Amino acid sequence: VFIKSELKVGVIYVKEGQYTEEEILDNNDNSMLFEEFLQILGEKVRLRGFDRYKGGLDTVHDLTGLYSIYTNWRNIEIMFHVSTLLPYESHDPQKLQRKRHIGNDIVCVVFLEADNTSFSPACIKSHFLHTFILGKWDNRSSIERNREKRFDDDEPRHRQHGF
Repeated sequence: VFIKSELKVGVIYVKEGQYTEEEILDNNDNSMLFEEFLQILGEKVRLRGFDRYKGGLDTVHDLTGLYSIYTNWRNIEIMFHVSTLLPYESHDPQKLQRKRHIGNDIVCVVFLEADNTSFSPACIKSHFLHTFILGKWDNRSSIERNREKRFDDDEPRHRQHGF
């Protein structure tokens, strides 16, 4: 069985009332909930000089942003292409700098800001994205409890957080 040791995963932030790719990729600031969610995924790393798996991001000239989210899980290096951390160009309505990375990933984590926020994978136009993982903050921590029951040998990364 071949297990890939490096993965790149897209992460997009969807605010209430956003339904189109353009609206979603136009988000340029993070809420506190989204920041906490990113901390669960991995650590915020400075890209310039970063010497681990880069996931196609520039680590020399800051061309793909200053920071990203990275983790090493069971010897699998994961670089997250976070929409709000990728370069923002107000004159580009399609946000091609962001789309170039996220649209070429296979997996995308979608953070839904509000309880009544909805998301359709069809709004992100890509030939590569095949899996969307939807997440939203849940104060009851129900996902963490289920994870503990299912994966006895793994310690949950942040027991106090639910999403």
